[in-house]
Amino acid sequence: MTQLKLPDLESFRFFEAAARLSSYTRAAEELCVTQAAVSQQIRSLENRLGVKLFQRKGRTMVLSEQGHLILPEVQDGLKLLQLAVRKLDHYKQPDVLSVTMLPSFAARWLVPRLWRFNHRYPDVELRLNPTHTQVDMLNSDLDLAIRLGVDDYPALSCESLMDEYAYAAASPQIAKQIKKPEDVLKFMLIHGWVDSGMNWESWFRKTGVSTRGRRIKKQVINEGSITIEMLLSGHGIAVVRNTLARGLVESGQLVPLLGVTISSHFQYFMIHRKEQHANTNLTAFKHWLREEVAEFTAKHPMEDLFTIAQ
Repeated sequence: MTQLKLPDLESFRFFEAAARLSSYTRAAEELCVTQAAVSQQIRSLENRLGVKLFQRKGRTMVLSEQGHLILPEVQDGLKLLQLAVRKLDHYKQPDVLSVTMLPSFAARWLVPRLWRFNHRYPDVELRLNPTHTQVDMLNSDLDLAIRLGVDDYPALSCESLMDEYAYAAASPQIAKQIKKPEDVLKFMLIHGWVDSGMNWESWFRKTGVSTRGRRIKKQVINEGSITIEMLLSGHGIAVVRNTLARGLVESGQLVPLLGVTISSHFQYFMIHRKEQHANTNLTAFKHWLREEVAEFTAKHPMEDLFTIAQ
Protein backbone atom coordinates (compact mmCIF):
# COMPACT_ATOMS: atom_id res chain seq x y z
CA MET A 1 0.00 0.00 0.00
CA THR A 2 1.33 3.43 -0.97
CA GLN A 3 2.10 5.58 2.06
CA LEU A 4 0.25 8.90 2.10
CA LYS A 5 2.59 11.87 1.93
CA LEU A 6 1.47 14.34 4.58
CA PRO A 7 1.64 18.13 4.35
CA ASP A 8 4.15 20.01 6.50
CA LEU A 9 3.36 19.77 10.24
CA GLU A 10 3.82 23.51 10.69
CA SER A 11 0.91 24.25 8.38
CA PHE A 12 -1.37 22.11 10.56
CA ARG A 13 -0.29 24.14 13.62
CA PHE A 14 -1.28 27.35 11.84
CA PHE A 15 -4.58 25.85 10.69
CA GLU A 16 -5.44 24.61 14.20
CA ALA A 17 -4.68 27.97 15.84
CA ALA A 18 -6.72 29.93 13.28
CA ALA A 19 -9.64 27.51 13.57
CA ARG A 20 -9.60 27.40 17.39
CA LEU A 21 -9.34 31.18 17.74
CA SER A 22 -11.63 31.92 14.78
CA SER A 23 -9.17 34.57 13.63
CA TYR A 24 -6.03 34.79 11.51
CA THR A 25 -4.99 37.84 13.52
CA ARG A 26 -5.31 36.16 16.92
CA ALA A 27 -3.58 33.04 15.57
CA ALA A 28 -0.69 35.22 14.42
CA GLU A 29 -0.44 36.79 17.90
CA GLU A 30 -0.41 33.38 19.59
CA LEU A 31 2.19 31.98 17.19
CA CYS A 32 4.29 35.19 17.25
CA VAL A 33 4.19 35.62 13.48
CA THR A 34 2.51 38.02 11.07
CA GLN A 35 -1.04 37.61 9.82
CA ALA A 36 0.40 37.24 6.32
CA ALA A 37 2.45 34.24 7.50
CA VAL A 38 -0.70 32.56 8.86
CA SER A 39 -2.54 33.21 5.60
CA GLN A 40 0.36 31.83 3.56
CA GLN A 41 0.65 28.63 5.63
CA ILE A 42 -3.09 27.95 5.42
CA ARG A 43 -3.16 28.64 1.69
CA SER A 44 -0.25 26.22 1.25
CA LEU A 45 -2.12 23.57 3.25
CA GLU A 46 -5.27 24.11 1.19
CA ASN A 47 -3.30 23.73 -2.03
CA ARG A 48 -1.68 20.53 -0.76
CA LEU A 49 -5.03 19.03 0.33
CA GLY A 50 -6.98 20.33 -2.64
CA VAL A 51 -9.80 21.82 -0.55
CA LYS A 52 -10.75 25.19 0.95
CA LEU A 53 -10.44 25.03 4.74
CA PHE A 54 -11.71 28.56 5.35
CA GLN A 55 -14.17 30.78 3.56
CA ARG A 56 -14.68 34.51 3.80
CA LYS A 57 -17.80 35.84 5.50
CA GLY A 58 -17.82 39.61 5.40
CA ARG A 59 -14.49 40.72 6.84
CA THR A 60 -13.78 37.46 8.67
CA MET A 61 -12.57 33.99 7.70
CA VAL A 62 -14.68 31.06 8.97
CA LEU A 63 -14.14 27.32 8.75
CA SER A 64 -15.52 25.60 5.69
CA GLU A 65 -17.32 22.26 5.83
CA GLN A 66 -14.01 20.52 5.01
CA GLY A 67 -12.25 22.53 7.71
CA HIS A 68 -14.78 21.42 10.31
CA LEU A 69 -14.37 17.84 9.08
CA ILE A 70 -10.63 17.58 9.76
CA LEU A 71 -10.26 19.92 12.78
CA PRO A 72 -10.93 17.34 15.57
CA GLU A 73 -8.37 14.87 14.22
CA VAL A 74 -5.80 17.62 13.61
CA GLN A 75 -6.21 18.81 17.21
CA ASP A 76 -5.96 15.26 18.56
CA GLY A 77 -2.84 14.63 16.48
CA LEU A 78 -1.10 17.79 17.69
CA LYS A 79 -1.99 16.95 21.30
CA LEU A 80 -0.48 13.48 20.91
CA LEU A 81 2.72 14.99 19.53
CA GLN A 82 2.84 17.46 22.44
CA LEU A 83 2.36 14.58 24.88
CA ALA A 84 5.19 12.66 23.26
CA VAL A 85 7.54 15.65 23.54
CA ARG A 86 6.51 16.26 27.18
CA LYS A 87 7.26 12.61 27.99
CA LEU A 88 10.68 12.97 26.44
CA ASP A 89 11.33 16.19 28.38
CA HIS A 90 10.33 14.46 31.61
CA TYR A 91 12.63 11.56 30.72
CA LYS A 92 15.54 13.96 30.20
CA GLN A 93 14.71 16.03 33.32
CA PRO A 94 12.79 13.70 35.66
CA ASP A 95 13.24 15.83 38.77
CA VAL A 96 12.05 19.16 37.32
CA LEU A 97 8.59 20.36 38.41
CA SER A 98 7.19 23.53 36.83
CA VAL A 99 4.41 25.37 38.68
CA THR A 100 2.48 28.55 37.84
CA MET A 101 0.45 30.75 40.19
CA LEU A 102 -0.47 34.38 40.86
CA PRO A 103 2.57 36.52 41.74
CA SER A 104 0.91 37.71 44.96
CA PHE A 105 0.17 34.15 46.11
CA ALA A 106 3.74 33.13 45.32
CA ALA A 107 5.29 36.05 47.19
CA ARG A 108 3.03 36.14 50.26
CA TRP A 109 1.96 32.54 50.84
CA LEU A 110 3.93 29.96 48.85
CA VAL A 111 7.54 31.17 48.91
CA PRO A 112 7.76 31.75 52.71
CA ARG A 113 6.83 28.07 53.18
CA LEU A 114 8.77 26.60 50.27
CA TRP A 115 11.92 25.87 52.27
CA ARG A 116 10.07 23.00 53.97
CA PHE A 117 9.33 21.33 50.64
CA ASN A 118 12.93 21.85 49.49
CA HIS A 119 14.22 20.36 52.73
CA ARG A 120 11.97 17.28 52.40
CA TYR A 121 12.54 16.78 48.67
CA PRO A 122 16.06 18.09 47.94
CA ASP A 123 16.26 16.29 44.58
CA VAL A 124 13.19 18.01 43.11
CA GLU A 125 14.02 21.12 41.10
CA LEU A 126 11.06 23.48 41.39
CA ARG A 127 10.58 26.04 38.64
CA LEU A 128 8.07 28.73 39.60
CA ASN A 129 6.27 30.77 36.95
CA PRO A 130 4.32 33.55 38.73
CA THR A 131 2.00 35.24 36.24
CA HIS A 132 -1.40 36.89 35.87
CA THR A 133 -1.82 35.16 32.50
CA GLN A 134 -4.07 32.13 32.61
CA VAL A 135 -1.84 29.52 31.02
CA ASP A 136 -3.43 26.96 28.69
CA MET A 137 -2.48 23.90 30.72
CA LEU A 138 -3.54 21.46 28.01
CA ASN A 139 -0.94 22.88 25.64
CA SER A 140 1.71 24.01 28.09
CA ASP A 141 4.83 22.26 29.37
CA LEU A 142 3.99 23.44 32.91
CA ASP A 143 3.14 20.65 35.35
CA LEU A 144 0.78 22.40 37.76
CA ALA A 145 -1.26 25.59 38.05
CA ILE A 146 -2.46 26.95 41.39
CA ARG A 147 -5.39 29.18 40.51
CA LEU A 148 -7.85 31.34 42.38
CA GLY A 149 -11.22 31.04 40.69
CA VAL A 150 -14.05 28.57 40.10
CA ASP A 151 -14.00 24.90 39.14
CA ASP A 152 -14.42 25.18 35.39
CA TYR A 153 -11.75 22.94 33.87
CA PRO A 154 -13.58 19.84 32.51
CA ALA A 155 -10.65 18.67 30.38
CA LEU A 156 -8.15 18.88 33.27
CA SER A 157 -7.65 17.38 36.70
CA CYS A 158 -8.90 20.05 39.13
CA GLU A 159 -8.69 19.65 42.92
CA SER A 160 -9.76 22.16 45.56
CA LEU A 161 -6.87 23.46 47.65
CA MET A 162 -8.44 26.01 50.02
CA ASP A 163 -11.15 28.63 50.40
CA GLU A 164 -10.37 32.32 50.45
CA TYR A 165 -11.89 35.29 52.22
CA ALA A 166 -10.99 38.92 52.67
CA TYR A 167 -11.22 41.89 55.04
CA ALA A 168 -10.41 45.57 55.05
CA ALA A 169 -6.96 46.18 56.53
CA ALA A 170 -4.67 49.09 57.19
CA SER A 171 -1.50 50.06 59.02
CA PRO A 172 -1.82 50.43 62.82
CA GLN A 173 -1.56 54.23 62.48
CA ILE A 174 -4.62 54.33 60.20
CA ALA A 175 -6.50 51.51 61.93
CA LYS A 176 -6.68 53.35 65.27
CA GLN A 177 -8.59 56.14 63.52
CA ILE A 178 -11.32 53.77 62.24
CA LYS A 179 -14.12 53.64 64.82
CA LYS A 180 -17.09 52.99 62.51
CA PRO A 181 -17.45 51.79 58.88
CA GLU A 182 -17.94 55.32 57.46
CA ASP A 183 -14.52 56.33 58.77
CA VAL A 184 -12.77 54.43 55.95
CA LEU A 185 -14.04 57.08 53.51
CA LYS A 186 -11.62 59.59 55.06
CA PHE A 187 -8.69 57.67 53.57
CA MET A 188 -7.41 56.52 50.20
CA LEU A 189 -9.25 53.31 49.26
CA ILE A 190 -7.13 50.90 47.24
CA HIS A 191 -9.18 48.88 44.75
CA GLY A 192 -8.09 45.64 43.11
CA TRP A 193 -9.55 42.47 41.59
CA VAL A 194 -13.33 42.94 41.31
CA ASP A 195 -14.49 39.58 39.86
CA SER A 196 -13.69 37.62 43.02
CA GLY A 197 -16.29 39.51 45.08
CA MET A 198 -13.56 40.36 47.62
CA ASN A 199 -13.75 44.09 47.05
CA TRP A 200 -14.95 47.40 48.46
CA GLU A 201 -18.39 47.07 46.90
CA SER A 202 -18.98 43.87 48.91
CA TRP A 203 -17.54 45.46 52.06
CA PHE A 204 -19.81 48.52 51.74
CA ARG A 205 -22.86 46.30 51.24
CA LYS A 206 -22.02 44.20 54.30
CA THR A 207 -21.38 47.22 56.54
CA GLY A 208 -24.30 49.27 55.19
CA VAL A 209 -22.12 52.17 54.07
CA SER A 210 -23.63 54.26 51.27
CA THR A 211 -21.17 55.94 48.92
CA ARG A 212 -23.79 57.69 46.83
CA GLY A 213 -22.94 61.33 46.30
CA ARG A 214 -19.65 61.03 48.21
CA ARG A 215 -16.27 61.81 46.74
CA ILE A 216 -14.04 58.79 47.35
CA LYS A 217 -10.26 58.93 47.20
CA LYS A 218 -9.43 55.89 45.11
CA GLN A 219 -6.45 54.07 43.62
CA VAL A 220 -6.66 50.92 41.48
CA ILE A 221 -3.89 48.31 41.79
CA ASN A 222 -4.37 44.89 40.19
CA GLU A 223 -1.50 43.20 41.99
CA GLY A 224 -1.99 41.99 45.56
CA SER A 225 1.67 42.24 46.56
CA ILE A 226 1.84 45.89 45.57
CA THR A 227 -1.39 46.54 47.48
CA ILE A 228 0.19 45.02 50.59
CA GLU A 229 3.24 47.26 50.20
CA MET A 230 0.97 50.29 49.92
CA LEU A 231 -0.72 49.35 53.19
CA LEU A 232 2.58 48.77 54.97
CA SER A 233 3.69 52.22 53.85
CA GLY A 234 0.56 53.76 55.39
CA HIS A 235 -0.91 54.78 52.03
CA GLY A 236 -4.57 53.95 52.46
CA ILE A 237 -6.89 51.03 53.20
CA ALA A 238 -7.60 47.96 51.07
CA VAL A 239 -9.79 44.88 51.08
CA VAL A 240 -7.13 42.17 51.11
CA ARG A 241 -7.15 38.40 50.75
CA ASN A 242 -6.41 36.47 53.92
CA THR A 243 -3.67 34.36 52.29
CA LEU A 244 -1.72 37.53 51.52
CA ALA A 245 -2.25 39.47 54.75
CA ARG A 246 -2.49 36.91 57.53
CA GLY A 247 1.19 36.80 58.45
CA LEU A 248 1.31 40.60 58.61
CA VAL A 249 -1.75 40.65 60.85
CA GLU A 250 -0.04 38.20 63.20
CA SER A 251 3.08 40.35 63.35
CA GLY A 252 1.07 43.50 64.01
CA GLN A 253 2.14 45.23 60.78
CA LEU A 254 -1.44 45.25 59.47
CA VAL A 255 -4.73 45.49 61.33
CA PRO A 256 -8.06 44.04 60.06
CA LEU A 257 -10.88 46.52 60.56
CA LEU A 258 -14.16 46.29 62.50
CA GLY A 259 -14.57 42.50 62.56
CA VAL A 260 -15.97 42.33 59.02
CA THR A 261 -14.96 39.47 56.70
CA ILE A 262 -16.05 38.85 53.12
CA SER A 263 -16.39 35.33 51.76
CA SER A 264 -15.95 34.56 48.08
CA HIS A 265 -17.20 32.04 45.54
CA PHE A 266 -13.57 31.83 44.40
CA GLN A 267 -11.28 29.12 45.76
CA TYR A 268 -7.71 28.03 45.18
CA PHE A 269 -7.46 24.99 42.90
CA MET A 270 -4.63 22.69 41.83
CA ILE A 271 -4.93 22.08 38.09
CA HIS A 272 -2.94 19.82 35.79
CA ARG A 273 -3.28 17.53 32.80
CA LYS A 274 -4.85 14.17 33.61
CA GLU A 275 -1.87 12.14 32.44
CA GLN A 276 0.19 13.92 35.12
CA HIS A 277 -1.31 11.65 37.80
CA ALA A 278 1.70 9.39 37.22
CA ASN A 279 4.17 12.20 37.99
CA THR A 280 5.58 11.31 41.42
CA ASN A 281 7.12 14.75 41.96
CA LEU A 282 3.78 16.40 41.26
CA THR A 283 2.05 14.01 43.66
CA ALA A 284 4.60 14.85 46.36
CA PHE A 285 4.18 18.60 45.82
CA LYS A 286 0.37 18.41 45.95
CA HIS A 287 0.56 16.35 49.15
CA TRP A 288 2.91 18.94 50.68
CA LEU A 289 0.57 21.78 49.64
CA ARG A 290 -2.36 20.07 51.37
CA GLU A 291 -0.29 19.69 54.54
CA GLU A 292 0.61 23.38 54.50
CA VAL A 293 -3.00 24.39 53.91
CA ALA A 294 -4.19 22.14 56.75
CA GLU A 295 -1.71 23.79 59.12
CA PHE A 296 -2.58 27.28 57.86
CA THR A 297 -6.34 26.84 58.28
CA ALA A 298 -6.15 24.93 61.58
CA LYS A 299 -3.79 27.43 63.17
CA HIS A 300 -5.72 30.43 61.94
CA PRO A 301 -9.48 29.83 61.83
CA MET A 302 -11.53 32.80 60.67
CA GLU A 303 -13.05 33.35 64.13
CA ASP A 304 -9.75 34.26 65.80
CA LEU A 305 -8.60 36.67 63.09
CA PHE A 306 -9.60 39.83 64.90
CA THR A 307 -8.48 38.49 68.28
CA ILE A 308 -4.95 38.30 66.88
CA ALA A 309 -5.08 41.97 65.93
CA GLN A 310 -6.13 43.12 69.39
